[in-house]
Amino acid sequence: MFQDFKLSHLELFNTQTGECREVSHYLYMSWPDFGVPKSASAMLDFQAHVKRRQESSLRTLYPDWTGPPGGPPVVVHCSAGIGRTGTFCTLDICLSRLEDIGTVDIKQTVRRMRTQRAFSIQTWDQYYFCYKAVIEYAQQSGLLQPVEWSDTELETDSE
Repeated sequence: MFQDFKLSHLELFNTQTGECREVSHYLYMSWPDFGVPKSASAMLDFQAHVKRRQESSLRTLYPDWTGPPGGPPVVVHCSAGIGRTGTFCTLDICLSRLEDIGTVDIKQTVRRMRTQRAFSIQTWDQYYFCYKAVIEYAQQSGLLQPVEWSDTELETDSE
């Protein structure tokens, strides 16, 4: 148990071949359906934890991996597979892009995702959260100077 998420380790067995696979299952508990996490920092910590686990598993299971640098894809899901899933995937893609090439295009990332999964990111709040989290990440990483801002004047009603 962590403050905002729970990590479970599952073992899947193929009864015909005897093959066993370990699955790390993360349950992010501080994220209401149709809403956004309480804290961008908590989501950034969660995303970093998932990435570290993915890298560690890749080194352990496939030391001679020659596929994509990050390893095989992570499976992400929520109840409908579009709001919270789309937000997490957008954030993950954008942070990886920021690290790799130093630029981010959240709007284009969401557009590309929606060609593969319609309605990814369901609400304005989820879209806005991606911007907020990327800015916070860039500030923490020293890629962006601290910015004074307030979202109290913004209309955040999803309608």
